Parts: sequence; C-alpha cells; structure tokens
Amino acid sequence: MNGQRLAGLILLAVGTVLLLVTTTDLDGSWLLVGVGAAFLTAFAASRSYGLLVPGAIITGLGVGVVLDGVGLPSPVVPLGLGLGFVAIAVLHLLIGGASEGWWWWPLIPGGILSVTATVELADVENLGAYLLPVALIVVGLGLLLGRRGRKGSQAPGPPDPE
Repeated sequence: MNGQRLAGLILLAVGTVLLLVTTTDLDGSWLLVGVGAAFLTAFAASRSYGLLVPGAIITGLGVGVVLDGVGLPSPVVPLGLGLGFVAIAVLHLLIGGASEGWWWWPLIPGGILSVTATVELADVENLGAYLLPVALIVVGLGLLLGRRGRKGSQAPGPPDPE
C-alpha cells in the first residue's frame, strides 16, 4: 500500500470519528481511540511497524481515557497505555516478527505501566515497594540465564585450526 493510500485511510478514519463526536453524544475522548484505530487499520493493510507503534499506544491510551471518563478509577489510563505497549509486542509476534531481535522492547514500558496501574487499582498496601526490586531481579536473571546455551554468547577465543 502506498503512502497516499495510507494517509487517505488515516484521514478517513479520523474524519469519521470527528463527525461521530460532533453529531452524537460521544465525547472527545473517543478521538484517541479513533486515531489509534486508524493507525492500526493502516498497519493491518501495510504490515508497517512504523504504523503499529503509534496505533497500539494511542489506542491503549484512548481506551484508558474513555474508561476513566465513564467512571472507572483513574489508574485505568496508565493501564490502558501499558496494555497498548504490550499489544505492540504481541501483534508484532503474531505477524511473524519473532526473528527480529528487538521485538520485546515494548514489554518494558508496558510491563511497568501495567503492573503499577494494576497494583494501584487493587489498592494493595506495601506491594508497590516490592515491585521494582523484584522486577529488576527477574529481568536481571532473565538476561543472565537467557544467554546460556546460545551460540556466539561465549567470549571469543583463538580461531579453530582448519
């Protein structure tokens, strides 16, 4: 899909959402969901990672803002944003992006936002004080143990004689 068609698709979706907000009782918080959905639709048509990232983030944030607007507790906004980041990794893997080495990067901000918001929503006393240290330990162990058994992860040695 060429750039002109992608831009047209995004403008069509944003215009449709603006028209719905203007002519119905929907409030402006739905605009974020509409813009994010436009990017995700363009991503589905083109498989361009550059459209997936803003699409998932804006949609996740928009869903959180909409849920906050209907009366859910305010931590749903960072939870929506965090799940938007997680959706980047999930959607990227679903289309076969596992072969690329950096597919997991959105899990870091997504995990931090989602876990923090979930703890705040659960209103668990003192659990938040343990989250960061435990998360750092888990990630550190994952990095250390994940290198085991991989070819090329050892220190270079003398060349093999052939």
